[in-house]
Amino acid sequence: MITMSVKKLLKSELANFEPRRRRMSTSDSSNAHVLWGGDTLDVKIPKYIADSVYQAIIDGYTHYAMTGDPDFKNAIAKYYSKFGATIEDPVKQVIVNSGGSTGIFQSFSALINSGDEVILFDPTYSAYPNVIQFLGGKIIKSPLTEDKSGHFRPDIEDLKERITPKTKAILVCTPDNPTGCVYTKEELKGIADLAKDHDFVVVSDEIYQEFIWCDKPHFPIISLPDMEDRTIVVMSFSKTYVWTGCRVGCLISGPSLAPYISKIPISLGLVPGAFQRAGIVALEQGGGFVNSLYNRYRGVTEYCSERLDDMSGVSCAMPEATFYVWPDISGTGLSDNEFSTQLWEQQQVSVRPGSLFGEKGKDRERLALVEPLERLVDAMDRIEAFVNNL
Repeated sequence: MITMSVKKLLKSELANFEPRRRRMSTSDSSNAHVLWGGDTLDVKIPKYIADSVYQAIIDGYTHYAMTGDPDFKNAIAKYYSKFGATIEDPVKQVIVNSGGSTGIFQSFSALINSGDEVILFDPTYSAYPNVIQFLGGKIIKSPLTEDKSGHFRPDIEDLKERITPKTKAILVCTPDNPTGCVYTKEELKGIADLAKDHDFVVVSDEIYQEFIWCDKPHFPIISLPDMEDRTIVVMSFSKTYVWTGCRVGCLISGPSLAPYISKIPISLGLVPGAFQRAGIVALEQGGGFVNSLYNRYRGVTEYCSERLDDMSGVSCAMPEATFYVWPDISGTGLSDNEFSTQLWEQQQVSVRPGSLFGEKGKDRERLALVEPLERLVDAMDRIEAFVNNL
């Protein structure tokens, strides 16, 4: 019998790749609260959007849409202009893809050579490092700084110290997952100035731009002077329209950079033509639906932030944006992993330990507020009972 090492046959980054795995499993019991991921399961898209998929199939949008439907690209450009960014040539500058994860992979596939450095803030969304490591890049962490109100903010001076001649890109998420902060124009200008001075690209994940609770508007870094061909914007329909399973998203970049990104061979990540047509309907007619989501998410975020902040050993600032809360549980005497494990075992409430997002998250938990308010009331009651019994 011939024995062999499968690892010898693999791409080296894959053979040595150890992705971060979720520690909590869901339960078969409907009594459990799974506040782990950002998928609001009880919400369905409006019927008129669903019907538009069927109508597009009847109308013949069932063939290859390799480069993206031009009408869909123009609708995306028109939508994005409300944030103050102008896309002169949507057909060239908008790259349609199957959601935010595909967009991140596409962006770094276009940028990273083995050994290139990518700066990530700490904490950061836990899926970003996986892509960079898989592509052979080296991750450099720049810690976010907690301000007096409990929000995490970029430290431009620290960021400057992390830049080397090997720096190829920085990834910015605004509004931020997991911390819920919204980057100010001044902060983004500081990042943009460094990108221009040191010749690197900004990958800007902006998928939560509709869910901002503070008075800071969403500001696109791509709209700053000389940043158009130095920025890749990642957008997705997953959160804005609860399309997590429909897989629709896009990248936006400058007219010189975008054609190179379009060359990345990921045809499996393309979006069916019928869903692109439905995307046009969502962008043009879905404002009322998005507004209803805004009201729901704001309400549950305010409620849960206040409940958590009142609990013994827990502090929780109201996030500036997103439907995640990021409570500090250091006062309970438990580590983030101990807290999440024991909470699940004792109360059947699943939350995500903050250390999965980086060293700066080790005293935190991330809760995705994807259940309706009446269930979140019960979830908060269980968390309160848990911390009171410690």
